[in-house]
Amino acid sequence: MTGTPGVGKTVLARKLAKEFGLGFVDLSRVVKLRRLYSKYDRLRRSYVISEELVRRNWARIVRDGAVVSTHFLVKGLLLGPGTVGVVLRLDPVVLWRRLRARGWSRSKTWENVESELLDICYFDAVRALSRRRVFEIDTTSKSKSRTFREVLGLIEKRPKEHVQRVNWLSIYDPVELGRRFGVG
Repeated sequence: MTGTPGVGKTVLARKLAKEFGLGFVDLSRVVKLRRLYSKYDRLRRSYVISEELVRRNWARIVRDGAVVSTHFLVKGLLLGPGTVGVVLRLDPVVLWRRLRARGWSRSKTWENVESELLDICYFDAVRALSRRRVFEIDTTSKSKSRTFREVLGLIEKRPKEHVQRVNWLSIYDPVELGRRFGVG
């Protein structure tokens, strides 16, 4: 389960883990607890993941199968053939409001809004798993239960082609959004 911070992936991943009787892993939390980071970025108030340390510890992190919630995918992880990636998406304006309400700085919020605008989590997931095993869901106007049912359907049926593609750039001009949020 991936997506920019604030899209609802942790809540959904916990529920999916329970539904399938699997472990739940919040990779950001594991990185902090096991010190799988290279440094702390004071400006962004976040840890910089050490991809090498995550790769070395991956088998212990996921053990016998798990639903993983993360906003970053580490290159070169050994992901089994049954692995499916679900990318949760959220309207960038809604994401801006949500992250600012959490007390995030303008710059850190904008960095994540830009990531959402540019499909970064989607492209990382496709790079790690292939287009056939990655599904996107726009959660903007959906309840948690509706999103959960939709994800369950995708996982259980594994359609050969999932046609939903989210394209915020067809709706928003990043320069205009930046000005609107006072960051451009």
